[in-house]
Order: sequence, then structure tokens, then C-alpha cells
Amino acid sequence: MKQVILLCAALLLCSSVWSQQINGAEYFVDSDPGVGNALPLTVTSPDDSVSIATTVYASALPEGFHTLSRRFHDAAGHWGLA
Repeated sequence: MKQVILLCAALLLCSSVWSQQINGAEYFVDSDPGVGNALPLTVTSPDDSVSIATTVYASALPEGFHTLSRRFHDAAGHWGLA
């Protein structure tokens, strides 16, 4: 029983260390302009998971296949992968 309690406590501690608050986001189409240089997305309520709704206008894009990418950053300013 003691081992189970210690294991649960260790898992809770690890999850709180790994979870970060997402407080910023950006997106780009096709080519990456660099971290922090893409089109910004507004994060209204920073949390460890967010839901963002936005409109991406594709009418200016040439006909064909395109890639829409996004990346997020945490409160410490660390960016995730696109």
C-alpha cells in the first residue's frame, strides 16, 4: 500500500512539472517564416490545452495543395514544433 501511495505521488508531481500553460500561437501556410514571425493566433484563456477558432482565407492562394501549420508557446516563451 505504501508503494502505491508513493507511486501516485510521484506521478502527480511529474504531471505538474511537465504541463505548461499555452499562452500564444501562430500559423503559416506552406513556408515557415521562422519562429515568432508567422500570423498570430489569439489565446484568450491560457491553459495546458486550448481551443482556437480562426478563419484562414485561402482565396489568395494559388490552385493546388497547401500545408497549414501552427505552433504554440508556453508562459516561459518556449515554442513547440510546427
